[in-house]
Amino acid sequence: QLHMLRNVGNRHRYTAISAEQAGPYATLLTTSFMIGRTCTAHFWGRLADCYGRRFVLLASLIGSGLACLWFGMTTIYGGLCGAVMARGMLGAWNSIVGVTKTLATELA
Repeated sequence: QLHMLRNVGNRHRYTAISAEQAGPYATLLTTSFMIGRTCTAHFWGRLADCYGRRFVLLASLIGSGLACLWFGMTTIYGGLCGAVMARGMLGAWNSIVGVTKTLATELA
C-alpha cells in the first residue's frame, strides 16, 4: 500500500513517504475502511430486506465508485484526513459481500 500513500497530505511539496513511515498510515486507512463497514453492515441488510437486493447492490456500487474517486483525489482535496474519511465512506458503502452471499444462498 506504499504507492497509495505517496504524497498524501503533501499538497504543495512532494516528499515521498518511506517504507518505514508507511506502516501507521496504511493501518489507519485499513482500519477506517473496516470501521465503516462494521458500522453499516446491519443497515445494509435491513435495506436489502425492505427494498430488494438489486437496489442495494446498485446503490453500493455507485457509492463505492464515488468514494473511490474521492480517495483518488485526496492529494488535491483533503490530504490524510480526507483519505481516512474517504476510506471510511468506502467501507460504509461496501455492502456487496454480505448482500451477494445472501442472494447466492437464496438462489441455491
